[in-house]
Amino acid sequence: MPPDNCEERILMSSGSNLPPGSPGDPRGPQGWQQPGPPAKGPGGVPPRPGYSPQGESGGGWGQPEHGTPPPAYSASGPAQGSPPPAYSASGPGMGAAGATPQPAPAPGYVPPEQQQAKKKSKLPLILSLTAVGVVILLVVIGAIVVNSVNRSQYGPDTVAQEYLTALENQDIAAANEIAAPTVPDGANELLLDPKFAAASEDVITDATVENTTINGDTATIDAVYTLGGQPHELTLTANKEGRQGLFFDNWVLTGPVLQTIAVELPKIEGATVNGEEFNPEEGGRTEYAVMPGTYAVATPESKYFQAGSDQLTVGFSPTEQPQPASMTIDVQATDAFSTDVQKAVEDALNECAKKKDLEPEGCPFGIGGTDSRTGVEALDDGVDGSVDYTISKQPKVSATMSSDLSAGSFFTSSLGKIEFTMDSKTQGKGAWTGSGDLSVSGSVAIEGDAVSVSFF
Repeated sequence: MPPDNCEERILMSSGSNLPPGSPGDPRGPQGWQQPGPPAKGPGGVPPRPGYSPQGESGGGWGQPEHGTPPPAYSASGPAQGSPPPAYSASGPGMGAAGATPQPAPAPGYVPPEQQQAKKKSKLPLILSLTAVGVVILLVVIGAIVVNSVNRSQYGPDTVAQEYLTALENQDIAAANEIAAPTVPDGANELLLDPKFAAASEDVITDATVENTTINGDTATIDAVYTLGGQPHELTLTANKEGRQGLFFDNWVLTGPVLQTIAVELPKIEGATVNGEEFNPEEGGRTEYAVMPGTYAVATPESKYFQAGSDQLTVGFSPTEQPQPASMTIDVQATDAFSTDVQKAVEDALNECAKKKDLEPEGCPFGIGGTDSRTGVEALDDGVDGSVDYTISKQPKVSATMSSDLSAGSFFTSSLGKIEFTMDSKTQGKGAWTGSGDLSVSGSVAIEGDAVSVSFF
């Protein structure tokens, strides 16, 4: 059986070998004539050869014209029992343009041009899926990179290490920019001037972050450092506050609590801390907040006091309310101070001795005693203004200086002697005479290179 799409070829045979139009040629004088367009059967479809419609006679379908032999089919025609060839609905197999009739397509047949269209239609889908896959891959890779960079370069431990490194480099300004320190309540901030920490003999070394614990937006950083040859521990905290550069975490470090030192220092010109000029706002004991380091406090030498100094080394405070480390500047008075105080006391006694009063004002002595013979009180019988005092022996005093170096005091270390004479109201001129030990004590005022004394 020929394939469905095989064209049915119809061969026309004359059945005669005589030349057309010759005598005896059954085709007649004109030869075989091309029949006109065949009549169409029902539905406009050409009838099968040999078909005769019902009710029609000679000249109808299936009856060849007179003298016209029946058409002959080639051996390649359809086998017996095969369906007749399908013709298009537009007319007989030979159209007006002479085109060969085409069979109907087999079920499931797709023309090549449609197959090509279908193949092309899958390309955009493949490209779209590929693009989506690439985007997802880039997002995953980007997330991994961001997380890695976040942890290694923008994590809380990184910020803490930058802070510690700034302290190691003695760059207090950079350290304070990362995390301003916490100053304890009530502490004086005069020593937080960076010049004092920068001039410290001992500085932070080997500062390292050892462990970081992150809990949500809060991180706790455990660090260690060395100061003055001694190891120290430090716990820092940081809080995540938004983003930086769109993708990276912004961790803000909370500055550590500063240690305080209590300095007993006189208000004196020329005092220094770590060699830098230091002018305390007031003398006495003051509690100062300080950055980690060694603080050497010194006072200059003067006529009345020796140079004094003290130092200590402190790190960060381990608690929010630190206990101050005490520092006392032991300032010793010079021999000149003691000498000048002794002289000032003697001068003041001599001035007092010039007075004639029974009880001279501002002086450490006065009239007292009783007449052993009569029992009369000298103060009651003596004539005020008639007393002559004589200091036969000056007392010796010891002088000390106050902690603020602005004053001092003195007391008797060796008794002196004083004598007097005065008139009596009952016995007349010069009737009273007497003597006694002279003891003195008082305060000292220091004014530059001079002292003055006052008796208690």
